[in-house]
Amino acid sequence: MAQPYVVWLGQPSIPVNLEFAAKFELHGVPWTPDLKQGPCVILRRVGDQQQYSKDSWYRLHTSRKEGFQWSAADSAHEAGDFEFTLQIGDRMYPPPSSGCNRVSFTDASFVVGHQMGAPVMREGLVEDNQRLAALTNGPAPTAPPEPVTTPSAAAAVKSKGRMDAVVAVKAGGPLPLGALRYDDPPPPGLTCEAVFRAYHCAKGVSDDDSECLLAVIVGKLEDMVVQAVMECSRLSSDEAFAIVWYASDITMANPALDDRNAWKVANELLRMRSLPELDRLGLVPWLYWLLKGLTKLPPWAGKVYRGLSVPLLEISSSYSQTTVTWTAFTSTTTDRDGTMRKFGHSNTGGTFVQIEVTDARDISMFSPFAESERLLMPNSTFSVGHTLAYAQAVDFFELAGSNAEKVGLPQGTDMIILKQIDTPMLGKFLQPRTSS
Repeated sequence: MAQPYVVWLGQPSIPVNLEFAAKFELHGVPWTPDLKQGPCVILRRVGDQQQYSKDSWYRLHTSRKEGFQWSAADSAHEAGDFEFTLQIGDRMYPPPSSGCNRVSFTDASFVVGHQMGAPVMREGLVEDNQRLAALTNGPAPTAPPEPVTTPSAAAAVKSKGRMDAVVAVKAGGPLPLGALRYDDPPPPGLTCEAVFRAYHCAKGVSDDDSECLLAVIVGKLEDMVVQAVMECSRLSSDEAFAIVWYASDITMANPALDDRNAWKVANELLRMRSLPELDRLGLVPWLYWLLKGLTKLPPWAGKVYRGLSVPLLEISSSYSQTTVTWTAFTSTTTDRDGTMRKFGHSNTGGTFVQIEVTDARDISMFSPFAESERLLMPNSTFSVGHTLAYAQAVDFFELAGSNAEKVGLPQGTDMIILKQIDTPMLGKFLQPRTSS
């Protein structure tokens, strides 16, 4: 009887320290429906008899059959040739062909950010000039330009949690989109619950209101479904706490505190690129755990919806180009009818947004609300398909073989249709990076 083995179906070359898409084919052993036992795939350096690190393995659960995200924390941290090996119990099973599970990890020598859709170089990381030139469709630079020293850019460079410092910014202009990353993990001993308490204290939230929301979060973390997801995705308690905190709402404790929601404050600061203020409020450790936890969840693709309480006329300039980038975390839902009911108001002229996404995260199981939330990472980029005033939206549905009334589009509601595309940045660097 032939021994079982695993075949790597992903890219043959991957940058070190980055999350990557993983997909495998199993031979001689079934995918396991059990989160706590069954076959695993481990990452190890070619020639080594042990796994690369104590964390560099994933259970071959049935939910991962179509692929999953291998987190940056569990990736290789130095360049070299590695292989994926099947492990059942305490025994490893190499494949019959040594090349069918190999992957080469390479140094990521630079990262590209962008502003107004145009790639720009990040300061001090322009070593692979030929690849950069191919990516930007321009000549290979011989040296990185001098960094711009506008106050806002300088503040971003100094902040530990920062948008990547980017060059080629005009004096007085806005910070470029860059990529959200955090180089340093929170200090040892700090917990997400402690960050939660400190933030509410800084924002003047009473102990009673803070404890009320904390009870909701702790109760959700004890939910069996959340526990199963934590086990399957190997989320730490701080990463899970960070996600549940994001999905929660302080108005559950006090309706008057909506403007003090951590998710609302953080997203507004991300839109303004106000990284020093995020530091001042003590939210950087939370964002570190939130990003790290989200990157461990499998990417979700499909059609989602979002409602805007303003008419298309007021935001049309933002969608007049071929692409648009949303620089903060963005909540969407698979509930089309609910979105239309909530945001479509003829008296305010709301806008209904329909999006085809490829890289969202399903956080519905972490939410204390009965909702089908799909969260988009900061710097998600979309191609703009259609911007439709209400009359045009009616025509759109008729051309699609339906009508606006049947699908529930409220009178006077405009519509935007988007499709998620790759953000034009090498690697994106949306996960927190550690110094390991």
